[in-house]
Amino acid sequence: MLSYIWLGIAALLVAVDQLVKFWAEHSLSQVDTIPLISGVFHLTYVQNFGAAFNTMNNQRFLLVGVTSAVLLLILVLLLTQKLRSPWMICSWSLILSGGAGNLVDRLFRPGGYVVDLFDFRLIHFPVFNVEVCLPETALAAQEEDGDERNWGELLAPAEEPQPQQIPLQIVYEDEHLLVVDKPKHMVVHPGAGNSEGTLVNALLYHCGGKLARCNGIERQGIVHRIDKDTSGLLVCAKDDESYLGLSSQIQQHTVDRFYETVVYGKVKQEEGVIDLPIGRSLRDRKKMAVRTDCIQPDGNIVGAKQAITHYQVLGRYDGFTHLRCRLETGRTHQIRVHLSYLGHPVAGDELYGPKKAIKRLEGQCLHARALGFVHPITGEHLYFESPLPPYFTSFLKTLKPREEE
Repeated sequence: MLSYIWLGIAALLVAVDQLVKFWAEHSLSQVDTIPLISGVFHLTYVQNFGAAFNTMNNQRFLLVGVTSAVLLLILVLLLTQKLRSPWMICSWSLILSGGAGNLVDRLFRPGGYVVDLFDFRLIHFPVFNVEVCLPETALAAQEEDGDERNWGELLAPAEEPQPQQIPLQIVYEDEHLLVVDKPKHMVVHPGAGNSEGTLVNALLYHCGGKLARCNGIERQGIVHRIDKDTSGLLVCAKDDESYLGLSSQIQQHTVDRFYETVVYGKVKQEEGVIDLPIGRSLRDRKKMAVRTDCIQPDGNIVGAKQAITHYQVLGRYDGFTHLRCRLETGRTHQIRVHLSYLGHPVAGDELYGPKKAIKRLEGQCLHARALGFVHPITGEHLYFESPLPPYFTSFLKTLKPREEE
């Protein structure tokens, strides 16, 4: 009898898990993160195409097969009364519910991804969901090459970034915030493989450690990000109140963010709007992609995020077009993904452009040119511009202007 009671509880947990994931895909996927306890516990929408700890990526059918076999074995043990201890019955029923919840995801979601959303930021722990599947976690304890995971390293508290005396180009600064002109090749915040030399390290030194911490200790002061090989303007917060005010403006799409870029080919229209959702690529999880498959019949987007880019032609050259872009939303790699989808990848982009990228650019030709926002404390509207950097202007000089047709 006890086994049947716990099987009923397991079924209820699977239903709760799916309801939570349904909410996450329809609501949470439209924002970057929701801090419940700032810097400690956030809700962050993630599509996991692998097993626990980001292993076994894109092995959908293998994961479905292994999970199904394990769940069937557990179900037989429970139904045949092989488990005598109430604690064993409880434990294996919960493992069953966890595996079943994630199995439903792998069977019915495009590409077989599992929706994760719980984000603990005090330790290096992956985002996870209501039903953490313990059988898959055990399998994921092995790397693809057979080496064991260093669990102590994974669960260790996030390291406090150290101040470093790195030159910064400060465009504006007061007691609450500062605007920085980030150079090309500088990583914004510490992460895997980048513990030093980041913008956060430089800001900690410049500000004497006074930076907003509610976005996590590794992202102190960081309100929004630009890619390593993208140059240009960023606003950073010195206190949590300023961070929350600026972050709210970004989520409400009221921050003015203008970029300039050079793309391959002839962009036909003088100006236009790209309104296409962006999500994790089903073919390569290191890349983002336009996900029209996530647009539902009712117009809602499930499994991706709405992304809107406005563009205007500034100049035409043989084989290239100089564009000005305005971000209405700020998704990962948004400009690069949208323009590549249109057939006009950013020059020098090794990830979304041609295989033979323009090496002398050393990355994408993309510059955050202008930034405007309302000061979160004073209410003053601020607007800043950054001149095009030498790598950008020198590349333009090598191009032949195209005569008007």
